[in-house]
Amino acid sequence: MRRAIRFAFAACVLALLAGCKSNNADGRLVGTWVSNSLPNAPPGVAMTWVFGADKSFRMTVQGTGGSKTITGTYRPSFGDAVYIEHLSEPVSGKNLLEDNITVNGNQMTARDPDGTTATFTKQ
Repeated sequence: MRRAIRFAFAACVLALLAGCKSNNADGRLVGTWVSNSLPNAPPGVAMTWVFGADKSFRMTVQGTGGSKTITGTYRPSFGDAVYIEHLSEPVSGKNLLEDNITVNGNQMTARDPDGTTATFTKQ
């Protein structure tokens, strides 16, 4: 009886762990993504995100006044969560960004914890 309980417990733990994998760990983020929509951004502002196979990250914001590039690394987490960390400078006062990122073909949607959503197309 005790052996059956242990086996059932181990099976439940394995089932839970299998369901906790990252949806973005298979390389689908790797590449250059150009923004389609940026909520709260002034007209004429575009953003490019580059995810490297080596987990490097580069974000460039371009507008009429020039451009700004911030670098860092990214780490896929459970489900759609992706952590962008080790930033070369803070973004909106933060050194760590967490987005829920979904990729469907060449379309990517990034949702901030506050619900703000941006869409991108892979180049």
